[in-house]
Amino acid sequence: AKAWRTVRLGDVIRLFSGGTPSRSKSEYWGGNIKWLSIPDIANANGGYVYNSAERITEEGLEHSPARVVPKDTIVISARGTVGKLAMLAEPMAFNQSCYGIKAKEELGLNQRYLFYALKNVIKSAKRLAHGGVFDTFTTDTFDQIDISYPAIETQKRIAGVLAAFDEKIENNNRIIKTLEEIAQAIFKK
Repeated sequence: AKAWRTVRLGDVIRLFSGGTPSRSKSEYWGGNIKWLSIPDIANANGGYVYNSAERITEEGLEHSPARVVPKDTIVISARGTVGKLAMLAEPMAFNQSCYGIKAKEELGLNQRYLFYALKNVIKSAKRLAHGGVFDTFTTDTFDQIDISYPAIETQKRIAGVLAAFDEKIENNNRIIKTLEEIAQAIFKK
């Protein structure tokens, strides 16, 4: 078996920053471009994010630093509640309190594997730091984090297993919610 590589996170990812269209221009808001903020990411519970509380217009996108990033981009909260992660279920934009992250796949790093590796790395980094470096994420923060990964086929297998567990958890949560609603309805009767 080939050895795992350990690298600086900043060397193997592309980072995208977000932005916010001017709030004073109503024509920038209420369009059909999903625009994430930290609560949207937190609501995804470390899985895929499908929706955003707010939406912006093409014009709002054009006149702000916001940009639409592709499906499967990892979005991480960088201020306030730091280190919340989600993966985009479709192309979306996001505000400046977040970063978008794409694996440099040409370096043999799989995007879904990166998602799970990041979850793990951030959990331990936050445990170690108790604030400090991790009160806010800057582009430099990503250069202070190491990440390890095996050969691409192994990464895909690992990500596949973890994704299957995530799907089971999500399905179970949906079933629980439905059962609770049914119980409430019966109780009200």
